Amino acid sequence: MNLILPVLFRSLWTLLSSPVRDGACCSDASLFAFGLHSKKRPHHLVLGRMFDSHLLDMAELAVENAKTMAEFASGAGAVGGAAAESKPVLLFHGEWEHSASLSALKSLLLDFFANERVEALSPIGIQRAIAFTVESGGENPKILMRHYAATLKKSAEGTSPYVHMTEIGPSLDLRVRRTHQPAPDLLKEAMRQAPASASAPKKTKNVSHSRLHGKQGRLHVHKQDLSQMATAKMKAFKKQKTGAGAAKQAADGA
Repeated sequence: MNLILPVLFRSLWTLLSSPVRDGACCSDASLFAFGLHSKKRPHHLVLGRMFDSHLLDMAELAVENAKTMAEFASGAGAVGGAAAESKPVLLFHGEWEHSASLSALKSLLLDFFANERVEALSPIGIQRAIAFTVESGGENPKILMRHYAATLKKSAEGTSPYVHMTEIGPSLDLRVRRTHQPAPDLLKEAMRQAPASASAPKKTKNVSHSRLHGKQGRLHVHKQDLSQMATAKMKAFKKQKTGAGAAKQAADGA
């Protein structure tokens, strides 16, 4: 999914007709994010989603405390850090499902930070984790965003290794200011998925596929009697004639 990052706009409600929507439509961007700073809304961060050239939902967040990766002792490039190409594990702590605004924000954060879905994951391949924790509730809940590097270390008991988490940044303390909930009909259209039968290939009877032999087919025929099969008769295998027939053939040859 593409990501568009505009810089300055005034408020949440003017976004419906602002260049953000026009820029997202022209760039075919399903996600957008921008930040601004003003006297009324200092350290302002806006996250939103688009669907079919329409604004789906949006959240206004206040950044109260921010730390960059350079402020941590073990950054991504330091010894024991995580590789930049590694996929992070997303962790959500707190009462995310008890509030409609927090539930919508969780879905928004999943779209921003999640990558391709995997069916199985090895613990050795987990190098990074991003944790979102709801610290306080109310009308303007506070959310702590922390970024950790995960390393496996030998346990004292000598059993399976344990995961050691080291904060590598960036670190953000976010306060929810306002949210724009999606329209029910637009959300229903955005959540629609194609049926499984449309994506799965149609199975053909007696046809199999393999990486070595490619496409293979199986034919079913009735049992054949090879003695009754018409084959080419060679002269060497013909039966020798005896009696009068043999004498006549010899006379003709003479």
